[in-house]
Amino acid sequence: MAGQKISSNTTYKDSICAVFGTGNDFTIDHDGTHSKVCHTGTGSVFYDSILHSYIRVAGTENALAAVANSCVQLYYDNSPKFKTVTDGTCTTGSHYATCFCGKAYDSDRLDGISIGSVLRSDIADVKTAGCLRFDDNICATFGTGSDMDILHNASNSHICHKGTGQLYITSNDSIILRNNSETALYAIPNSCIQLYYDNSAKFKTVADGSCTIGTHYATCFYGKAYDADRLDNITSSQFLRSDTEDIKTNGTLRFNDNIKATFGSSQDMCIFHDINNSIICHTGTGSLYISSNNNLYLRNNAEAAIYAIENSCVCLFYDGTGKLMTKSDGSCTVGRHYASTCLQSPVVCASTAFRTTGTGLRYCAGTGCGCGVDWIASSDRRCKKCIEPYECGLDRVNELLPVNYNWKDSNEEDIGFIAQDVMKVEPKLVAGNEEDGYGLKYDKFAALAIKAIQELSCKVERLENKE
Repeated sequence: MAGQKISSNTTYKDSICAVFGTGNDFTIDHDGTHSKVCHTGTGSVFYDSILHSYIRVAGTENALAAVANSCVQLYYDNSPKFKTVTDGTCTTGSHYATCFCGKAYDSDRLDGISIGSVLRSDIADVKTAGCLRFDDNICATFGTGSDMDILHNASNSHICHKGTGQLYITSNDSIILRNNSETALYAIPNSCIQLYYDNSAKFKTVADGSCTIGTHYATCFYGKAYDADRLDNITSSQFLRSDTEDIKTNGTLRFNDNIKATFGSSQDMCIFHDINNSIICHTGTGSLYISSNNNLYLRNNAEAAIYAIENSCVCLFYDGTGKLMTKSDGSCTVGRHYASTCLQSPVVCASTAFRTTGTGLRYCAGTGCGCGVDWIASSDRRCKKCIEPYECGLDRVNELLPVNYNWKDSNEEDIGFIAQDVMKVEPKLVAGNEEDGYGLKYDKFAALAIKAIQELSCKVERLENKE
């Protein structure tokens, strides 16, 4: 029949093939149970139609329909369930998958899809209501290197980023994270990010820092930012705040006992409470400054201890009563001034004064006068050891040279001794050193004078006895 035209029905018995191709590449037959169209050669099988093509089962039930210049549809029980569309594919109803990967044009994968192309699960073309379903522990995987997975593991839902780069969650408007209907995080464009507790906002970012609504608790707090939980490089207008709303009041930044607020790159200063005491501890180099824009008070509960007044005095208190105060020309003690050893002033300019009010001491270097009700120096035997008689007397007094002189800073005339000259006679009467200057312990001159008087008294007594 080669080359002949068949113009009527041709009947083939079971298992008798109609064979096409020189190499028997294509056969059609019925094996008694099934009808088979079999392509065994090279190349592809083409099914051509001038208009539309259908594959039907049970006579009239569509299985596949191919519409010219349009879609290809797959059917279930003669109802369309899946079709191709201009920008991808469309499932009518729910889409179930045991595994879904983001690579296309390779078996069951989707990749190389433009931004406008999507795998869609829709009802008709309005693209609503349909679901893309994955069973427990079945992942939706994204990225050529399987960089991100989305899955539910029977207990929890996971968005897992495993590749390089960052994980971004973006929105054209606000982002809200919820547990059922309870808000956990609320991110508002061009505004704040809020964290919630039991659906109530507790923490939010603000234009100049952050704000805790209520009390802020910390087990450890460091002053270095941009490094884990640290805050540093913060401008003077930025700070960690514990506020009630934006009025910045009432909130407390709270640390438990022995938990420190630490400052400085090397943790040079810390503030903490050790159960018994509150401590401000400076352990680094440099000095510790306590400053105020106005006056400065140090109190024990409501009782003043130190009061520093701007452009004025510093007061020290005893039992809430001022006892010592600095003045423009020195200092002032209210009451008596006691010294356990000695009060030294090796080099004092004429404008310097140490004064007491009512009783005690007044010392003015420039005028060369000293007056007061009492000058009390400790002299208790219990405070002393190696006690021996002082043997220097009249001979040392005779070596001392009283002089007249003028103070360089005031040109005021005065009388007394020169410390360097006295040092050659009795070093115990001199205080100070070459670098800081020298001064004299004029009160100690009394011991030398009394010893000299005693020696003179003995001489007078001997002379009287000779007569």
